Amino acid sequence: MGKIEQARRKIELVEFIELCQILEVEPHEGLSLLISSMNEEWRGHKR
Repeated sequence: MGKIEQARRKIELVEFIELCQILEVEPHEGLSLLISSMNEEWRGHKR
């Protein structure tokens, strides 16, 4: 999990869905959170 959090390891779609289920988050909500986080990070690097 640590490598995933540090963006040192990619995960497969099935793994993502399983992680969402473990965390009791709907996969579409998890994806939305991920996209929002990536957009914020991207905007921060663009400055």
